[in-house]
Parts: sequence; structure tokens; C-alpha cells
Amino acid sequence: MSFLSTQVVVLKGAALAETVYPHRALRAMSDIDLLVRSEELLRVEERLRAIGYAQQPHPAGTDWLKAHHYHVVFVQSKATTSDIPLEIHWHLDRPSRPFAIDLASMWTRALPTRIAGVEVWMLSPEDLLLYLCLHTCKHGLTSSLRPFCNTAAMIRRYGPTINWGQLQTRAARWHIAPYVYLPLHLARDVVRAAVPEACLRALKLEGFETRLLSWATADLLAEQDAPPLLPELFRLWKGPRLRDRLALVRQSLSPAAVAHAYGIAPDSKRRYGPTL
Repeated sequence: MSFLSTQVVVLKGAALAETVYPHRALRAMSDIDLLVRSEELLRVEERLRAIGYAQQPHPAGTDWLKAHHYHVVFVQSKATTSDIPLEIHWHLDRPSRPFAIDLASMWTRALPTRIAGVEVWMLSPEDLLLYLCLHTCKHGLTSSLRPFCNTAAMIRRYGPTINWGQLQTRAARWHIAPYVYLPLHLARDVVRAAVPEACLRALKLEGFETRLLSWATADLLAEQDAPPLLPELFRLWKGPRLRDRLALVRQSLSPAAVAHAYGIAPDSKRRYGPTL
């Protein structure tokens, strides 16, 4: 996992399973997410191929992925049912997102740890919480209880050392406060995560529609599938200006966005077809 001398940050499930939960079996996962520096990406790809991995093809092509996405997937060349794909990240989200995530500073705050007996790195507690919140929004706020259990377990493990003031400051600087506020609020309300009330007050935007909390909680406890509460809904619901909300609609329906959503090349005519 060290990929020679490359610094590797283990993200999400693989990191949580061994550093947050009392037993790794409590945090199931379908893949392993690793973050590397963008300048190390080619070296990591070469190392993975040398040990039997191959990049999973994407309809839009590798160049498009590197320009418009944030990770590539590698699988064993000779796949078996027990293989676990590797997602190699060079960022935490697509460049088209309206975020200002300071990845360089995240690297400086990363902490050394051991996972599966290997010396690796993980995000600082504050950065990890911010990332978990973003990831929860990305995949739908009420798809399952697991994201909120992750947050609660994370706070139980690192609670005394979490600098909530720094978390609030970074959320504001990175333009992600709405995407942090709602997952943390739900984690506190539904699974009793120890999120300070002062932190929630600081993260809450003026004019935030509180009915979103009620809807998300009801859907979550009802165990419904595929909720509509995606990250873009926050800006569309309570965007600061009408022109910002109209720009969001145009962005969401752009050829690039449609192509990404359906895994096709941006110039493919299929993006206008009835199957979409």
C-alpha cells in the first residue's frame, strides 16, 4: 500500500474500519479508497500494474477522467469473486463542484497510522469529518444509516481532540458549510452523535429551510431508497441569488454533467437519447 515512497492517505471505510470501530468487521466495504498527490498519479498507476492491477475502462476515456473527475478505479487483471477494487483519488470531489477544498493543507495535517499492518496516512479528525459529510451528501442523505454511524463512531473515537472551531472555519472557507451542517445535524438527531450545539449554530446558514431536516429524518427512518436530497438541492432551494440558482440548473443539465452522470463520452449523441 505504500507504493514505494509515495505518501498514501487511506480514505473512508478502510480507514474507519481499523481506526474508529472496535472491530474491522463492523465497517463493511466494497472497495478501498486511497488518496495520492496528483503529481504521483502516474507512478502509482505503474506500481499497481506491476502487481497485477489494471485500470477499469471508462467510456469517456482516461484523459477526460483526469480533467473532470477525481479518481480512477483499478481491479485485478485476473479477477476473482474476492477481489476488492481500488479507487485511486487525486482529489476529494469533481473540479466542477463549487467548492474551494484546500487539499495542500489537508496533506500537511495528515497523520501517520497503521492499517492492515502497513504504515500509511489518514486525514486529520477535522478534515475526515468534513470529508465524511461531503461524501454523505454526494450519495444521498437518507440512503442508509451507515454514514451517520460512521460520523458518530468518528466523534466517539476522536471527540476530545476534535477542534470544532477549526472545522467550522474550514467549512466556511471551503464553501461547504451547508453540506456539513445537515449531515452533522442528522447524525446528532438520529444516532445521537455528540455534535456540539454551538457548532451546528455556527454552520447553519441564514434562511436555511428547516423542513429539510424533518424530511430527511423521516425518509431515513422509513428506510426509503434513493432520496432526492442531493448536494445541489441545497443551493437550488436557498441559493443567495436567483441568477445563482439559474446557473445551477444550467450546470446540472449541461452536456458534461449529463455525460458524467451516465458514464458516456461528453460528445456522445446518446446524452440526448430517450434512454437518459
